[in-house]
Amino acid sequence: MNRHRNLRIVAAAAAATLTTLSMSGAAMAARGHKPKPAAPAVRDSDHDGMLDSWERANGLNPRRNDAKADRDRDGLSNLREYRVRTNPRRADTDRDGMPDGWEVTQRINPLRDDADTDLDADELSNVQEYDLGYLPRSADSDGDGVSDGDEDFDGDGVDDRDEFDDGDDPRESDSDGNGIPDGRDHAGTVTDFDPTTGELTVASASGTTVTVTVTDDTEIRWYQRSAACTDPASITDLITGQQVHKLEADEDGDDENHGEDEDEAEDDAVDGATDVLTAKKISLVCA
Repeated sequence: MNRHRNLRIVAAAAAATLTTLSMSGAAMAARGHKPKPAAPAVRDSDHDGMLDSWERANGLNPRRNDAKADRDRDGLSNLREYRVRTNPRRADTDRDGMPDGWEVTQRINPLRDDADTDLDADELSNVQEYDLGYLPRSADSDGDGVSDGDEDFDGDGVDDRDEFDDGDDPRESDSDGNGIPDGRDHAGTVTDFDPTTGELTVASASGTTVTVTVTDDTEIRWYQRSAACTDPASITDLITGQQVHKLEADEDGDDENHGEDEDEAEDDAVDGATDVLTAKKISLVCA
């Protein structure tokens, strides 16, 4: 008898507990409390250290362990690209002219275009250092006591910095392929300059003359700098006999940049053209 009575008491207690739990759940719902959803499963099906979602988004196979592969041949494995958030299918994620692997190795941000930055103040930009195989964080990459910008990579007698600035190729001793090394390939010589009007006349080696107008906006700089040319070039250096390496000019008053250089200016002189040319950039040879 007592046994049956005890069973009834236990059953009643269990029912009361269920009722209490049900009421508690209803009360929580009434108060706006909702149970937390289960966290989504983070999947790495092939156990290669890269999430399936990232692999799919970047064209990789989430079911094949390809952590060590380097599909874009930028020097970074897929796993490394995953960790630094670069694109494993594009060698230069930020499109700044430097491969992701080189930027990461040189501690440069592969997700930001910093091609024109000069980290070591050697007067060469990051992308120029990359092109020449120099170190962007060392002003003297080979430790020879000469700044990278002052090096002469192609041995043509012109500093790398000057070649870049003038549009020549510091990796080619004869950038324009005319048979004359860049260090001796000059546009001509100043024959006359009137500082009052700004009229400058340059005679080329072929005997033709070019006349341009020098303005306050004209960039005048030294080419093949040496100890003799420590001060910045200026109109005071436009003296008779001064060698000119390169002369860039535009038609005066034309808003468009034609990029006309000394060769085009000479053609105008030969053709008898009367366009007034304004000098954009004059590179003077430092003797």
